[in-house]
Amino acid sequence: MYALTAEVDAATVRLDDPASPVDDREYVLGAHDALAWLCGHTDERPLARKVALHRA
Repeated sequence: MYALTAEVDAATVRLDDPASPVDDREYVLGAHDALAWLCGHTDERPLARKVALHRA
């Protein structure tokens, strides 16, 4: 669990870094959401948020 939580933190840092490539943002966001869900940081399933974004 420690390693997964560390990966969530690393993805958060990359998302907040303005020097991070824009092309990688969607991939990193997906990894962050999936890992956060696995670690219990959120009850929202990763695909549910993505589908909701496409409907908006």
